[in-house]
Amino acid sequence: MACEICGRQVKNPRHKNHINSDLHQKALQSSGGGVGKSQQKINPKSDSLQLGNLEQRITNIENQIRYILGKLDAMTIKSSKITGLRDLGEAKRSILSILATKKVISVDDLQKRLSDIEWNTLESGVQELIDEEKIDGSEGRSERKIQGRIGLLIRR
Repeated sequence: MACEICGRQVKNPRHKNHINSDLHQKALQSSGGGVGKSQQKINPKSDSLQLGNLEQRITNIENQIRYILGKLDAMTIKSSKITGLRDLGEAKRSILSILATKKVISVDDLQKRLSDIEWNTLESGVQELIDEEKIDGSEGRSERKIQGRIGLLIRR
């Protein structure tokens, strides 16, 4: 496409690089003192139209982020439930394997041996094993107690 002012063949005669080029500016000045660099008007899209479009795009991105974070929260909750069940099963197996070599163990000693398992998981595992009648719980000398009273675990 040819520029109407300088006659140069360019893809976009209104592009700022072309308008600011020396050839275009000389042709502009020689054509009778037309408008100078600072006065030449480029017809950009309306600022309000661009602003509205930008605001809409930002709103869409914010909605997408909310959706992704919601999905991530749901996945995290689901994952923690699965991990919790796995940890509880591991805790129960570990307690039974320790009691396979010992007849009695204190809750403090058990917690020291299974320090990688959280206290709540360990406590739940012991309670389930007592309910399943695989071990017995008794009062004993232990700083930590299960259900506020069980300090010793006894193999059946």
